[in-house]
Amino acid sequence: MRSTLFIAGLGVVGACVLALGFSSQSGAWRDPSPHQVRQVTVDSSVQLEVLDWGGSGPPVVMLACYVSAHVYDEFAPELTNQFHVYGITRRGIGASDKPATGYAVQRSANDVLEVLNSLKVQKLLLVGHSCAGQILTMFAAQHPDRLLGLVYLDGAGDPTLTPADVGASMPDPAMLPRSIKPSSAPDNSVSVK
Repeated sequence: MRSTLFIAGLGVVGACVLALGFSSQSGAWRDPSPHQVRQVTVDSSVQLEVLDWGGSGPPVVMLACYVSAHVYDEFAPELTNQFHVYGITRRGIGASDKPATGYAVQRSANDVLEVLNSLKVQKLLLVGHSCAGQILTMFAAQHPDRLLGLVYLDGAGDPTLTPADVGASMPDPAMLPRSIKPSSAPDNSVSVK
């Protein structure tokens, strides 16, 4: 129970830290965070930046969407007393390679798997912010045996769900405000050639 509450707290605190990290950056960026930086090869030739904050306990691997794993620089060290903390910067972002292809959710999930295999991480808690939530969902569907759990930090929803799957229905058009665009009359003329 205690670890479940801690993980739930991780989500709330993480979202706050992310919001502060985005707004507090000014001037030249420097990296004071106590982590090791390495490059891990995936997809035969693509180098991904992997941050390792160390720590003891089960592995936590953090992903972000359109920002580097450095977004967790202030937050990750706070977890190292209970977890071994890693961050993966997706291809196309930060110090990771920027190849012309490989940006689909499936390829990103494969990249995560290849990084985990390189690090020899078997069971982990996977954390994702924003659209990295899609990567978490894909990874979990394909590799549930590798997971201790998932934490979505303002994560993107499951793109395979329809509104009916979550009990939502389309709004009644009569209840919607009128369009601000003038409606054009339909052209019912017949052209004869």
